[in-house]
Amino acid sequence: MFKPTVVFLLFFAVLSFSSVQAQEHFEFEITDVTMSILILTATIEGDPLAEGDEIGVFTENNLCAGGVLINEDFANGDAAGLAAWGSEQGQNNGFLRNQPMAFRIWDLSTETEYESDVNFDVGERLWQPNGFAVIHLTAIMGGGGGGNFVLVCDPMSIEAELEVGEIEEFIVSIVNEGEEDCTISNVFIEGEGAEDFGHDFEGEFVLEPDEEADIVITFAPQSPGEKLATLNIVCAEIEEPIVIDLRGEAIGNQEPHFEWALTDANQSIIVTEAFLDEELLVNGDEIGVFTPAGLCAGGRILDEDFPVGLAAWGAEQGEQPPNGFRAGEDLSFHYWDFSQQLEIEVVEANAVNGDLVYAANGFLVVELAAFAAPEPEFAVDPGDHDFGEIVIGEDEVFGFTVGNVGEADLIISDIAIESDNFYSDFEEEITITPGEEAIVNITFAPIELGAVEGLIYFTTNDPQNEFIYVELTGTGLGRELTVPMTAGWNIISINVVPGQEFWSGEEGPDIILMTDQLRVDEDNHRIELMKDQVGRFYVPGWGGFNNIETWQPTEGYQIKVIEECEAVYSGIPIPADTEIPLHRQWNIVAYLPTFELDAGA
Repeated sequence: MFKPTVVFLLFFAVLSFSSVQAQEHFEFEITDVTMSILILTATIEGDPLAEGDEIGVFTENNLCAGGVLINEDFANGDAAGLAAWGSEQGQNNGFLRNQPMAFRIWDLSTETEYESDVNFDVGERLWQPNGFAVIHLTAIMGGGGGGNFVLVCDPMSIEAELEVGEIEEFIVSIVNEGEEDCTISNVFIEGEGAEDFGHDFEGEFVLEPDEEADIVITFAPQSPGEKLATLNIVCAEIEEPIVIDLRGEAIGNQEPHFEWALTDANQSIIVTEAFLDEELLVNGDEIGVFTPAGLCAGGRILDEDFPVGLAAWGAEQGEQPPNGFRAGEDLSFHYWDFSQQLEIEVVEANAVNGDLVYAANGFLVVELAAFAAPEPEFAVDPGDHDFGEIVIGEDEVFGFTVGNVGEADLIISDIAIESDNFYSDFEEEITITPGEEAIVNITFAPIELGAVEGLIYFTTNDPQNEFIYVELTGTGLGRELTVPMTAGWNIISINVVPGQEFWSGEEGPDIILMTDQLRVDEDNHRIELMKDQVGRFYVPGWGGFNNIETWQPTEGYQIKVIEECEAVYSGIPIPADTEIPLHRQWNIVAYLPTFELDAGA
């Protein structure tokens, strides 16, 4: 177990000459200091703001220095949090101390921007670094403008069925049913099947109100199978592209494996059943009929259920060498296994009606059966393994013995593990001759706390055991971390991913659960205000308002506490080389040492 450790922070800026667009309408820069503003209510003509509306805060110079996008919770009566960003030294990109704040509201439904009256429950209109305010907003009616952009496409989905190598065209009509010009700036196709579809869009064009344009979509499959993609039509004035579903079914033109000549005489053959290794042949497989000289003189690709018919063709008079059967020659059969791309030359034929000899205009009913070549047989020892307890960040290796107890070469083509806590040293295909063995090393490097399980899947050419699995178990032990804080403002981070007791969903550790250990009692908390790097905040004293939601272990946080205290976390160590995402302007990021480090003040 690791001793208590506190982690330093790196606090720096990513230089940029463009602003960050955090919302859809209001734009502002993220700087190095904020004032936290809790918005209890905001209304337009007495109605609360709806999801998708926005609130922006402005300096006296008409500069937007913060904003918040309204979500469903606020529309249902919850509070919203807004960060008002301060100006960096030598720049004019935010508020100055004691500068008055003005608020505006963006109504998404009418695309109208309103100035707003503001009432303060806590704080005042003047901006203060690391300050805090609680407000109510009311839109001032009578100004603003907007637009009405409506595009309609028909159809909204396209389906097609073609043979490989063919091409079909479809028309998508675009109609501007709005009141403003719409600029069609781009058209593109994406998805797994995108390469089989095309369009004739050549460049940007403008659709006036009530104007219509057509785009030609082509489907030209290059290989058989289902082809799925989406057509995206981008209008510069509309945020999201219009998406049209594309679905194509490509029918394959399979070239036959067996080839023969069509002559002037044949014998009709009905095959009632054809087994390979005690399983019926399937669609795509082939049956060929052969002369004693090894010449294919008839056959068919299976495309329907048994019984099936085929013709054995007779040799034409005077052809040398013969191009088919001669009268009275024995008939033999071959298989083509399409899935294995394998020809089976030894096929047992049982005549149900007629004889296994060629007769022009004759008739024969047969049953066929065959077995493939000698097979390999996979074996592994042991059949399971428990690695025991391993501290997260360390690992242990165990070697499994894999062998071939069959009669043909065994090929291990893949080794996959169903758990991120284990990995193998498998890099390329392994071939094991009959009677031989090899070692496959499996490493347990836990990334989860507690007991973990995994399965190794061996993919082989053993027809009886194509997929074999082995059970793996182990226990991951965590690291304990202590974070001391002094009274007043602190900047902290952690270098572990906390255990599940701190999680309330799948996005990350919950801010309230992470800080609950700093609560004095049910009604009092040691935290006065907590902020993240983009100005979201948690205020326990105001109904527990929190718009940070999840603790991101690669980020740092500013916490103001009422007295000296400490928090203790246990969890998975974060690797020192973990990628840390950076946004434009100021960032507070975690420092992730792999050694003990006292960062206490």
